[in-house]
Amino acid sequence: NEVDVDGRPCPLRTRTGALCPQLCVSDVALCPQGYGNDLCPTGEKLCIDGSCSSACGDIPARKNPCGCGFQFPPEQAAGLVPCASFLDVTIDHYNAKDPSQTIDFCADKFNVSGIVPIWGRWSAEQDLATNLPISNGRRFWAGKQCPKAPKYHYKYNEPLWLGVFACSGAEAIILAIWVVYKYFREKTVKRLRRKESGFTTATAAAVAVANAKDTKPLSGKLIDDASLSSASKEKTSGTSASATAGADEGTELRLKGFKNDVLGWIGFVSVLAVSLGWFVFLGFWTGDYYGTLGEVASLAHYNSSLLDETLIPIWIFATTWLVVCCTFQDRIRNYFRIECLPAEGTCVQIERELVELRMASSTSMFVRLAKRAEENFVKLIRANYHVKTCKIERIPRTGQRYFNYMCTRYVFNESSAQYSPYQFDLGSTHNQLKSHAGGLSSDEAGARFDLVGPNFISVDVPSYVMAFALEMSQFFYLYQFMVMWLYYYWNYYIIGVIDTCIILLSAIVKVVVRVRSELRVKHMAEHSEACSILRDGEWQELSTIDLVPGDVFRVAAGMHVPCDAVVLGGNIVSDESSLTGEPLPIRKFPIHDDDGIHDKSGAGKINTLFAGTSVSQAQSVTTSDGSVSEPIGLCVHTGTQTDKGQLVQEILFPQPISFIFNEQLRLVFGILILYAILVFILAMVFYQTQPSASWFYAMFSCSQLISPLLPAALVMGQSVAANRLKKKQIYCVNLDRVIMAGKVQMFCFDKTGTLTKEGLEFYGGLCAHTNGDDTKAPSFDSFVDSFSALPDLMRTAASTCHAVAE
Repeated sequence: NEVDVDGRPCPLRTRTGALCPQLCVSDVALCPQGYGNDLCPTGEKLCIDGSCSSACGDIPARKNPCGCGFQFPPEQAAGLVPCASFLDVTIDHYNAKDPSQTIDFCADKFNVSGIVPIWGRWSAEQDLATNLPISNGRRFWAGKQCPKAPKYHYKYNEPLWLGVFACSGAEAIILAIWVVYKYFREKTVKRLRRKESGFTTATAAAVAVANAKDTKPLSGKLIDDASLSSASKEKTSGTSASATAGADEGTELRLKGFKNDVLGWIGFVSVLAVSLGWFVFLGFWTGDYYGTLGEVASLAHYNSSLLDETLIPIWIFATTWLVVCCTFQDRIRNYFRIECLPAEGTCVQIERELVELRMASSTSMFVRLAKRAEENFVKLIRANYHVKTCKIERIPRTGQRYFNYMCTRYVFNESSAQYSPYQFDLGSTHNQLKSHAGGLSSDEAGARFDLVGPNFISVDVPSYVMAFALEMSQFFYLYQFMVMWLYYYWNYYIIGVIDTCIILLSAIVKVVVRVRSELRVKHMAEHSEACSILRDGEWQELSTIDLVPGDVFRVAAGMHVPCDAVVLGGNIVSDESSLTGEPLPIRKFPIHDDDGIHDKSGAGKINTLFAGTSVSQAQSVTTSDGSVSEPIGLCVHTGTQTDKGQLVQEILFPQPISFIFNEQLRLVFGILILYAILVFILAMVFYQTQPSASWFYAMFSCSQLISPLLPAALVMGQSVAANRLKKKQIYCVNLDRVIMAGKVQMFCFDKTGTLTKEGLEFYGGLCAHTNGDDTKAPSFDSFVDSFSALPDLMRTAASTCHAVAE
C-alpha cells in the first residue's frame, strides 16, 4: 500500500518509461517539432496509426488513438489525429494519482505550449481567462488520460448473429415438430405399456425349449423353464419384451422396438450438425482472438473484452449440449425413431442392467454417502444400463424375426411374445440321448440352424479408426478437450497443444492395446474346421459351423471339439487344459444303455466332450456283442450355450467390479469437485480484474484441481502394464482391470491344474541297477537330466508311463 510499517506515507520514487500521454490535435501542424509530418521522410506523412506513409486512407478509423477506444466516439473527437508518440521520460517523485504532474512535465519536456485539456473535457476548449476560443487550434491529451470507454455491445443485427439465430431457430423448430409428431405416433404404444407394466418389470424371460423329437421345431410345443417366475410367463400383446442374457442367467434384458422415420432422420442429422457446429463456432471465436480472420476481435467490434464476454456463454452452451449428447449417446439415435411393438420394429433397443460386483465395502460414512449420491445420480440418468441397438432380421424360410446380441441369437416367440434364445431338449436320461444316434434330417437340421444360429462365436472387433472414435466419445475426453479449448483461446495455446498431443497419444496407445487384445480373443473364440456329420442317414463332410443340437458327428484325433457333446461310442481321450487348466488328458466313455440321469457338470462329466477342448486320441472299440463302436458324439449345445461360449461372453462383456479403492475414489472426486467450486467462487470474488478475465482464471484453477491429464496418465500406466502382461502371454481387453489386479494381496486357486500349463515336461531320471545280482538290493545311479543320455529301457518307460489308455 502507500504507507510503511509505521503508518507514514511512502516516499515517491523515480519512474522511467513511456509515461507521457498521447497528444491529439485537429491538424498535424499543431504537433511539437519532431512529432508531426517532419518526423517522416520526404513524400510521406504521419498517419493516424503512428506510421509514415504516402497514402493513409486505407487505415481504419478504429486505429486512431484519438477515439480513446470508444465504439462510437463523440462528435467533439471528430477530426482529431495523433501526434507521434513521445519518447521515454524520467520523472522524479512520480505520483501516478496526480495526472497533472505527468502532463505538466511532458508539456515542458516536448514544448507543448498553451492550455491543452484532457480528452473528454470538451468545455475546456475555451480559454477560461478570456472566455474566448483557444487561438492555437484544438488539442487534447489522450492515451493514458482517456476516460473509461463505455461498454461495447452488439446490435444483434450483425450477419454473424443473424446466422446464429437462424440456425438455432431452425433446430428448435425441428425438435419441437419432432416432439409433437413423436408423441402422437407413440401414443398407442405407450398406453399399452402402462397397462402391462407388470410384464415389463419381469425378472427374466421364458426360454423357448423345443422338443427335439419333433421334426418341425417351429410348430412344436414351447415349454417355459420351470425356474422362471410367473410374472415372466404372462402373455402380452407385445408392447415390449424381456430376455435372459446368455452367460448372466437371470439378468433382465429390456427390449423396445423402433421404426425408422424420415422426419426423425432429419432431426438426428440436425443434432449431429449442431454438435459439429459448436466446434466450428468456437473455432471462429478462437481464431478471431488471434486475428486469423482479419484483425483481432473483428467479430466483436474490435473489442477484446467483448470478445471474451461472448466466448464464455458460447463455451458454456456448447459444453452443456455436448455433455447431454455424450451422456445419452446410446439412446439418442432411437429417440429419433418411432417406438413400436418389438414384433413390428426394424430394430430393437436392448437395455441390460449393469450389476456391480462388490468385492468389499468401505465402512466409512463419507464413502457410503458419496456412493449413495453416485448411485442415485446414475439411476436418474439411467447410466446403470448397457444400451445397444440391434437390427431385426428375418429367418428366410419361415419369416420369423430375430436379432443377435452378445454373440447369441434371440428369436421372437409368437406364443410368449418374447425374444429369447432357443434351447432344444434332447432328453435328460442316457436312453433318451442315445435315441438321437440316428442323427437329423437335412430339413430338421436347417430349421434348427435357423433358430439357434451358426455354431460360431463371431467376435466383432472394430477397426482402429472406429475404436478410436468410440474411445473419443467417452465423457472424460469431452471434459479434456473442452478445457483444452479454453487454453487455446486464452493465449495458452502452446500448453493446450502439448496437452492435446499427450491426450491423443494416450488414447491411441489404449486403442491399439485393446484392439490387439480383442483380435487375440477373436482368434481364440472363432474356430471352424471340417467335420463328418450324420445327416439323412449318411455321413457328410460339412463345417463345424453347421452343427446344431441333435447332430451326430465323428470324433477324430487332433480335432478341436466344436460343441458340448455327449459321447455315444468309441474310446476318446480329451485334453481339457485350455478350458479347465487340467494338464493331464482325460478319458471319455460312452454313456450307458440305461435310464440314468446325465449331468455334464457331475458324474456325466466323463461322458461329455466340452467345446474348446482338443481330442488327443479317438479309437473304435469292439463291444461285448462283437459290434464295432466308432468314436461319435451327440451335439447338445452350440455357440454361446456351451461352457466355452459363456467364458468368451464373460471376457467380451464383463460386469463392473468394485473394490474398496473404487468406492474411495468416489469420495476423492467429490471432494475435488467441492474444492473446485470453492476455488471458482474465490477467484471470481477476489481476482481484481475484468469479470471475463476472472472467469478464465477461475476455470484454469479448477482445471488444475481435476487435471485433464489425469486420465491420460492412468491410460499410459495401464497400457505399459498391459504390454508387460502381453509378453507373458496374458491378454487384457479391459485395461481398467489392471489397476484392480494390482490391488490383489492374496489369490486362492481351487486346484493346481489352474496354475500348470498344458502337457508334461521331462525333468530327469534316476536309473536303478543290480549289477546282474538279483539277490542284492538295487541301487540308483546318478541323476541324469538329458533324455538322450538315459538307457533305452528308461527312455521307453518315460515315453509311455503317463499314458491313460492301453
